Amino acid sequence: MTLFGWIITVTFLIVLFTLTAVGLFRADIIGKKKKDASKAVSCDALTFQNVGNRQYQQDSLYISDTGNRQLLAEKGVLAVVADGMGGLQDGAEISRLVTDTFERRFREDRIRNPLSFLKQCVTDAEKAADDYLLSKSVKGGSTVVAALINGSGLYYVSVGDSSIFIVRGNEVRRVNSRHNYASVLQAQVKRGLITQAEADTHPMRLRITSFIGMGEAAETDCSDKPERLADGDVIIVCSDGVSDALGDNALAEVVSDGDFDQLGQRMEQRILDQNIKNQDNFSAVIVRIKGANQ
Repeated sequence: MTLFGWIITVTFLIVLFTLTAVGLFRADIIGKKKKDASKAVSCDALTFQNVGNRQYQQDSLYISDTGNRQLLAEKGVLAVVADGMGGLQDGAEISRLVTDTFERRFREDRIRNPLSFLKQCVTDAEKAADDYLLSKSVKGGSTVVAALINGSGLYYVSVGDSSIFIVRGNEVRRVNSRHNYASVLQAQVKRGLITQAEADTHPMRLRITSFIGMGEAAETDCSDKPERLADGDVIIVCSDGVSDALGDNALAEVVSDGDFDQLGQRMEQRILDQNIKNQDNFSAVIVRIKGANQ
């Protein structure tokens, strides 16, 4: 064989080897993606909102696509509720900016570290709110609570007095801490400075101590490690209009009292039936876990 023939043969073999290697690599990646998607925890989700006895709806919420298996595998499920502060201006606009910020980052980011992702969402939401308030020369704010379900773990971040609950059977557990003056009063009760009755009736007990808007939030609560989820767990991400109207026992009762598909309607009606004077806006994102193992 001539030298030219050897060159042609070697070149052909190199090209053939390269194409084969690339094909195997792509097949491996595709296989891994399909495998990862098959391991994604499935879930059902629903939402509800009601204006209550207020003139305007100032809550905003977001839930990612729970029917997209590939999205579930790659990023998980994101549920967000923001409660605009009615005592200040443009609460509805600020709460919408907050949920839009979380939605945008969830859509655009590759989530390698769930907790870092949630903290960055809060930082971006603070900037978006501050830029808006500065442009309008007004004061305003919003709470936010967000749960990121990634695999069989739940990560969360919260600012303000909105809540995350995990309902497992008849047990209801609040996951996050509420940032309101009631928490300060409860600490004073533990120290013996005031009585429980004084704390429960204090006129300032529901005043928010941390929120998004007008600078950096005074407090941010987040998970140090993921909350482990089990098959059948129900996660409720809600504004204070829900949590203040329904205690733990009522939540457990209404969750277990019928099909999941009707749970939002049952919760909404349970709150309305109480005819609470000055009932706040109330909103919730509810997720039921299927296929998770602790």
